[in-house]
Amino acid sequence: MVPDTLGHNLSWGRDMSGVHWRTDNDGGNLIGENVAIRILKEDRLTYPERFDGFTLHRFDGTTITI
Repeated sequence: MVPDTLGHNLSWGRDMSGVHWRTDNDGGNLIGENVAIRILKEDRLTYPERFDGFTLHRFDGTTITI
């Protein structure tokens, strides 16, 4: 898994402080990624001007365009 820097730092900081386990971090990051992608897909439909979409790199390294 190739982590997003901000998401990775936040989750690992909580792990080091004893708030979470590593498996919590990995699962939470994947859930957060899916939620963010879904929100962007829904928001894109409301834009009044022409928009070519968002291009993102997922945690698994694949590239998607929304």
